[in-house]
Amino acid sequence: MVSGVTTPESRLAITPVSSAADLERFLRVPWAIYGNDSPWVPPLLSEVREMFDPARNPFHDHADVQLFVAEDGGRTVGRVAAIVNHAHQAVHHDDVGFFGFFESKDDSEVAALLLETAADWLAARGIRTMRGPINPSVNDEVGLLLNNFDGRPTLMMPYTPPYYVRLLEENGVIKVRTLYAYLATRANRPTEQHLRLADRLVERYGITVRNARIKDAKKEGAILERIYNQAWEQQWGAVAMTHEEAVYLTKKLKTMADERMVLIASLKGEPAAFALAVPDWNHFLKQINGRLGPIAVLKYLRYRLNPDGLKGLRLMALGVLKEHRRKGLEALMILEMFKRGLASGYQTMEISWVLEDNAAANNVLSTFGLQPYRTYGLFEKPIG
Repeated sequence: MVSGVTTPESRLAITPVSSAADLERFLRVPWAIYGNDSPWVPPLLSEVREMFDPARNPFHDHADVQLFVAEDGGRTVGRVAAIVNHAHQAVHHDDVGFFGFFESKDDSEVAALLLETAADWLAARGIRTMRGPINPSVNDEVGLLLNNFDGRPTLMMPYTPPYYVRLLEENGVIKVRTLYAYLATRANRPTEQHLRLADRLVERYGITVRNARIKDAKKEGAILERIYNQAWEQQWGAVAMTHEEAVYLTKKLKTMADERMVLIASLKGEPAAFALAVPDWNHFLKQINGRLGPIAVLKYLRYRLNPDGLKGLRLMALGVLKEHRRKGLEALMILEMFKRGLASGYQTMEISWVLEDNAAANNVLSTFGLQPYRTYGLFEKPIG
């Protein structure tokens, strides 16, 4: 167990989370950082508790996680998680560990001690490079927001204040990758040229696109798992989901997905691609402040019956099997999402996130007249 870290000049102390009470303090740090008028969206506390529970979240089967809380004279001022993902090491062999769930008041001393504590914990476990924020894996929420700080984030995308970048850079944690988010509105509806191209692709390759059957989640989840892991295996920093993680994610998605927005494309009857867009539940989460009480449950049920009432979608995953790339499936799936989202009454669709050097994905999106409207950064620091 890591002992508490203090500074002699102040009452600032960093303590490791080692009890249920400590975890509650860790979870509630963002409420001390963000004001009521902030675009930040409070997460559902029950879900975040589950995320950190090794008995319920299979991520912990292949990862070591230590949480830390910063206090100044008994007042909570920051937090950080240090993460060793052994699945990442097994794939990349790069001695990279992660920091995540970083929050700090605008205070260089607080940030420095949090990052130093996480780095020391990682270095003691053989890690040579610290990367983040990763919350807690690349299959979850990642990065710091770099622009467009006035708008509310979409589901499972971070909101962080502008000064976080400065706090990291002051401590030698430098941006190494940029992630893009695109926003499509009803003004971006497909053109006749897009529709004719889609018809030619369907005819040429024998493509069919259908909705996933959420009631048959086990079978459909296996299809999505196989395509997802193969589609991302060569992406920077990517780590395949274990079967247990895929099952865990499928169960979560069943509570928030709109079946009309989960698509599977097949070529001559064989699944070749999928696209997953979820309603932007942040519209709902912003209203309930982290707690699912009786009134919130009624609101949730109303939105489950009429998910288009949430107004927006987030296209959070799109994957094509390697052997079926260069056949236009990426563009076809985005086109189908546009068409079905419009028909279902949604007003906007964010496509996120896309790596800056994923030329294929960025080029496809540009053909629809889209440009990044938000950017996010991933940061690194040598520590070994």
